Amino acid sequence: MKKKVKTQTNDLSKLILIFVIVCIVFIAFYGLTYLLKGNPKYTYNGSDDVTAINYENIIVGSLFKINKDSYYVLAYKKDDLYLDLYKSYISNYKESDKAINFYYINLDDGFNKKYVSDKQNIVNDINKITFKDTTLLKIEKGKIVANYTGTKIEDVLSKIK
Repeated sequence: MKKKVKTQTNDLSKLILIFVIVCIVFIAFYGLTYLLKGNPKYTYNGSDDVTAINYENIIVGSLFKINKDSYYVLAYKKDDLYLDLYKSYISNYKESDKAINFYYINLDDGFNKKYVSDKQNIVNDINKITFKDTTLLKIEKGKIVANYTGTKIEDVLSKIK
């Protein structure tokens, strides 16, 4: 019986020893991390950032699905040198009381890649439409009534009020 008690005491002491070693290793790693990284700062910066959905940016697939009678769409490539000028004209236009809606399509977006081609094909069929460069579209009642590319975009945007 003394052997059983001694064995149990031995096992218990081994278990306590293992627990103490694990705690020491944990504290050592925590201390090392604290020294290398510094004190973690969990502070509130005071801003309540709210994610907003931008309804002005659309994909080509939804080009004809907008529930408006008339609207403009600027399908652009990010590397277009005149993009900022176009957006400036559009921003000024939007301030007008009679302004119709304006939407943007980023042709460099992965969702729009299948609509970018070496050949421009502006048609009212979403499965056949392709863009080569930045293009301004005017859509009325779900149909493209006008499209402009190159310097004509600036001409149209500078004249709409």
